[in-house]
Amino acid sequence: MMVRTYGVKPYKVVVVHGGPGGLGSAAGLARGLSASIGVIEPIQSKYTIDELIEELNEQINQYCMEQVILVGHSWGAWLVAMYTAKYPQLVKKMILISSGPLDSNYVKDISRRRKEHFSKDEAKLFDDILIKLKETSTANEKDSFIYILGALCQKSDNYKLTTLDIDKEDDIPSDGEMYSKIFSEVSGMRQRGELLDIFNNITCPISIIHGDYDPHPIEGLTEPLSRTNIKYKAYLLEKCGHTPWKEEFAYHQFYEIMKDELK
Repeated sequence: MMVRTYGVKPYKVVVVHGGPGGLGSAAGLARGLSASIGVIEPIQSKYTIDELIEELNEQINQYCMEQVILVGHSWGAWLVAMYTAKYPQLVKKMILISSGPLDSNYVKDISRRRKEHFSKDEAKLFDDILIKLKETSTANEKDSFIYILGALCQKSDNYKLTTLDIDKEDDIPSDGEMYSKIFSEVSGMRQRGELLDIFNNITCPISIIHGDYDPHPIEGLTEPLSRTNIKYKAYLLEKCGHTPWKEEFAYHQFYEIMKDELK
């Protein structure tokens, strides 16, 4: 079980990375928040959703002494929601950053919006890699394809990245096998409506932070939640892609919002 800590105790904020399998991808976010509050960054290591929820529970119980604020990025936003639904007494607030859509009807918009940011050759390569990920059997091949996919998404999913010391990511290789297994499982949950239903069991405040350039449309979150009468607060950042804490035109506003949300 691996957990990285930032700032000083007590640890009140838990930053959950994306992917699935994007190990260490939220290090810069955790480091940036730790200037004013204690933060832990749990590293995921399991290959089923139930196991990931229980792993996260062990990590939180080992390092945190009171209710926590869960901050989930991308896939991590879904994981913190599933965790909160199971362990509501341990969560003070959820902050969902750049989450994928909760309704499968919005999935086609992701591909369309991404391809608008690609060249023709890049779009074809992206589609080819997704197919190969489904067909590939060895972990090494999957890790290689995840690396290529990540490089493509760096272009399509971000508006204009900046370089800050706090944004560096500690070097943990991505886990392609985790991506394949977990994403397949959670996609089925979304298709069946189970992912959205999870929010019916969440009673803590929910905040959403999203970039307007992110291929994942914010409407994929806000419309399903509104339709099911689930309350939330939403922020849409201009000139901002999938990783707001790295965006040149948005990171100041992002951290101001986070400062208010973590009070």
